Amino acid sequence: MVCPHLDVTACKDKYSKDARILAKLTFTNIWKSLMPSFQFMSSKTDLYKTCEIMKMDIRYASQYEKKLELTNSYLAHLNQAQKEHDYYNANIINAVEDSKHNPNVVSSQILFKSFSEDLVSIVNRFTRINFNVAQRYLNGEGFQYYDFKNYFQAFKKLPHIQKYHHFYFTSQHSGIIFFKDNLDDNYESFTICPFSFNADTPLPTIDAKPLSQKRQEELYKEIAPYIDLPFRSIICSEPKIQNKK
Repeated sequence: MVCPHLDVTACKDKYSKDARILAKLTFTNIWKSLMPSFQFMSSKTDLYKTCEIMKMDIRYASQYEKKLELTNSYLAHLNQAQKEHDYYNANIINAVEDSKHNPNVVSSQILFKSFSEDLVSIVNRFTRINFNVAQRYLNGEGFQYYDFKNYFQAFKKLPHIQKYHHFYFTSQHSGIIFFKDNLDDNYESFTICPFSFNADTPLPTIDAKPLSQKRQEELYKEIAPYIDLPFRSIICSEPKIQNKK
């Protein structure tokens, strides 16, 4: 039993004379001396697990040959990780540059903008020198919700997709995904769209279902009092009486 106080005798009197008591300070000192590398990471710590394990193996290797072998493996791992890092950054730069010269702007592209009059007024009221200007989707007509779930049912899933780390698409091979595991591997291909695909074809939409009578009454009674008067009738309007058949 770890005693949070220095007075071990007081802990024995509180719990039991036969209890094996260890002062918290003594426990902490033993912990730190036997496991100096053990620590609780903060939420902001982002250490690569494989690197940390390999460094620990090197630190505690007792034989010179084993330590040398582990060190070489660690350096090879760092070299491969750096290649992956450079490859990733290069692709990000290429993607940004390609997007600047991409003439294929399709009608199905979606712009997400605020649609609430209340939110628009807040943004416009508190912005400085018109640095931020609130815009509403379709001039306030509202959003359209697309039925992506059913739309993608016709597409094929790439088997074991989680084991691969590199992917790319190209307009020259529409409907085909290229993938590989390691950076030095050759790309493999898989057809995920086995049908003719037209990017300008409008997607099916989902009609918004009206609120139930119970939900309307709940909003009107419990939520409406907290909404500003100019918007109360819009957000939490008085429930409509539904005719029961």
